[in-house]
Amino acid sequence: MAGVRITRAANRERWRDHIEAWRDSGLTQQAYCAREGLTVASLQRWRRIFREEAAGSAEAPAPKGLIPVRLVSESPSGSGLAVVVNDALRIEVAPGFDGATLRQLVAALGR
Repeated sequence: MAGVRITRAANRERWRDHIEAWRDSGLTQQAYCAREGLTVASLQRWRRIFREEAAGSAEAPAPKGLIPVRLVSESPSGSGLAVVVNDALRIEVAPGFDGATLRQLVAALGR
């Protein structure tokens, strides 16, 4: 069998390079694929794979270490939730809280 065998890692890198080149080209997917001899379906498939991988890594970053956390069923104000970290930090979450703000706070504390 004559031909070049591409490893899985090399193929992934090849597609990553194609997607970056397509974005930088200013061409439509169809025009880029025609120029490079690729199928649009393959380009779209690899874009989806890389996008899903990036979204997965953004949603679940690898933990740097464990921090003891104690959940208190009721905050001192009488409703909501209180999160106590190392008995030194207390975060109170009232009913109707803004989830985006809480995510930003938790991300900042995780750094």
